[in-house]
Amino acid sequence: MTKIWDPADRQNFSSPGVSVVSLLLENRHLREQLASVAVGRGEGHAASSQPGAPAEKNFSSRSLVTRGADGALQKTEGGKENVKTFLFFAGVEGTGHHFVSALLKSCKNCVSNGPVGGLLYSHGSNLSLWSSSCNYPGSDSKLIFRKLVTALRKYWKELPQKAVIPLNCGRSNGNTGMMSYPNFGGKCRWSQHPDLDSLFEACDVAGVNCGVVVLTRDADRVIKSTSINRKFSPVATQIRMMTTMLSVINSQIQRHPHRVLACWNYDTWSGSKELGNVLGYSNDAFLSLVKREYVSKGKSNFSVPPQHQPLMKSMRLANDQLMSACKAALAQ
Repeated sequence: MTKIWDPADRQNFSSPGVSVVSLLLENRHLREQLASVAVGRGEGHAASSQPGAPAEKNFSSRSLVTRGADGALQKTEGGKENVKTFLFFAGVEGTGHHFVSALLKSCKNCVSNGPVGGLLYSHGSNLSLWSSSCNYPGSDSKLIFRKLVTALRKYWKELPQKAVIPLNCGRSNGNTGMMSYPNFGGKCRWSQHPDLDSLFEACDVAGVNCGVVVLTRDADRVIKSTSINRKFSPVATQIRMMTTMLSVINSQIQRHPHRVLACWNYDTWSGSKELGNVLGYSNDAFLSLVKREYVSKGKSNFSVPPQHQPLMKSMRLANDQLMSACKAALAQ
């Protein structure tokens, strides 16, 4: 029997100052083991053993859903159009998850994700795949992964052909939060974020369509929303956290460019055509919905205080790189 995970193999990540590189390497080690188990069952994709091999050798980076020339989703299975999709909204906190949640309430094609969201993240529980390794170092990722695959496969069969199933933004049962990067607070905040690699591997094993919408926003406004207005963390701490999380999202979507279905900016509403198509709207109808739900608080000229500008330059750079990577993924 393949050994999927042994808590004794895990380093002690109790310090909030843990190396991000160490965390990413640990996550990669887990994902490679998950892929190995899937291959052994004849359901997954073989992991490459060659050093420096492209990431797509380890994980399928192509969604079953594709975009047509007009940007609309399209998929043919057995001669029938199929746009049924599990949809994840990936963005750092402060990029519009709550606003998207309001939009989804008016989406006729959107349905609850049933048991799936809680298996991805459930705050205060060790029974979800993305439960903090800091809080629950001995959680059984192998068992949870199998439960997730089963739930995805079973729920997929129960839903109508054109269903859109948002996996986050308040569309889940239980204490899932928005599943932003990061998600919730506390001492383990640095490790409480989604992992698109493990999600898409589960989708591949289950044989279901899964895609991602990337949420972005002006970097200074993110800090104003999260640190100044909602006081998640002191300004300097929040800047460092957001810089790291932006880089995490960037690396994840670059490994799965064909999963990217839209890049939506909370400030400018750019990407509305693609996001509207994903949700089943015409361009005009979706923009009308956005304008109806949006509550303007006036334009903000906020800029991070001068003493934090050296750190802020790094965050702006990471933000710009994510936007560019998302647009490049859409162009493929």
